[in-house]
Amino acid sequence: MQAEPQEGELGVLVSSPEFARMVDRFQASTGLKLQVFDLDAHPLTPVEDYPRYCRLLQERKVCPLYNDPQFLKRNEETMGVCKAGVGHFVAPVRSEKEVQIGAVLGPAVKFAPNSVEELAELAFQLRVFPDDLIQAADAVQEQDAEKLLGAGELVSVGLNLLAEMQAAERVGHTLRRLQAQIAESNSQMLSQHVVDAILYLTRADYALVLMLDDNGADLASGYDQPAPDRLVEAKRRLLEGIAEWVRHADRSVSVPDISKSAWSRYLTDDVVKEGSIVGVPITEQKGKGTFGAIVVGFDRPREDLEEPLAALESFVGEGLYALMMGRKLIQAEKLALLDGQSGAHSQAFLEELVEKEISRASRHNHDLAVVLFEIEAFEVLRGKYGESGLSRMLREFV
Repeated sequence: MQAEPQEGELGVLVSSPEFARMVDRFQASTGLKLQVFDLDAHPLTPVEDYPRYCRLLQERKVCPLYNDPQFLKRNEETMGVCKAGVGHFVAPVRSEKEVQIGAVLGPAVKFAPNSVEELAELAFQLRVFPDDLIQAADAVQEQDAEKLLGAGELVSVGLNLLAEMQAAERVGHTLRRLQAQIAESNSQMLSQHVVDAILYLTRADYALVLMLDDNGADLASGYDQPAPDRLVEAKRRLLEGIAEWVRHADRSVSVPDISKSAWSRYLTDDVVKEGSIVGVPITEQKGKGTFGAIVVGFDRPREDLEEPLAALESFVGEGLYALMMGRKLIQAEKLALLDGQSGAHSQAFLEELVEKEISRASRHNHDLAVVLFEIEAFEVLRGKYGESGLSRMLREFV
């Protein structure tokens, strides 16, 4: 079986040099090379050449590794029994929040005597001659279970420490980059910087940030997806609807499968058929209130939403100061008449100017025409082409 492309927190762990050293130490101690699977039994590392006994079970779809959804879900390192005395060393891989996200697995071994009666019963079920199955089981390489568990305990401890270290490093790196961007940004780009940070941190397919002013009115929002498609507007409506609920309820929410969520289908007019959603509120210190929400979306259903949820909660908790400073920057620039970087008149100035012109025309009974141009998916275009690219587009249009 081919290894799956590595993604998410589990993929980061597997590709790290620290994990490679753990695998080497386990192999030096036991002679066996560890493999990594996600909880759906998709391999993230090359898989062993299975012995004939395993192939017999796999061909008949009774191998517990691939056909029992609970086989990889473990509370601690143990010997997972396939049948009789044959099985695998199994140890859970957890996130920094102690949520299992995968498992490390040793090759199939014979770690206890094989019961002829048990194997014969299985052979009848599989319509395999009993001697063939018994001989295949006895031919599996032998290993001492206690030796495997002893070496595996060190792997489990190392994996837990590695998960905590990498999660902290990723959040810290994201926040440092965001803080630098805020220091050099303006209010128009700040929401985009936050969205970019969220996409990097969670590896989501699309994301939205919503910020409110002191009166609870919308202050700024940003949406982006690295690979825009024809569903971009529907996906944005979906995240906007979830964000409104999150900020109203002031609590996090997870939607593992959009297709099973009537509210999600309603928000997109049944255009977005599949995917999953995670949203968290941006809450002020000491629970004084909520001034926004962050929501991310994935293009496929996911049961393991604890990982992106934990990442978002850490981002908001540890990056609250940066988010509050960004919000203050937006509020200050909203009140200014000129944009600090371009020198152009601000939206507040233009709105005030339009009100004055309407009032003047009304008083003097003059005709007045107002033309408004709106750029759809502005944040997506800005993220794709940058400020300079958008400026060129506007100049060509004018």
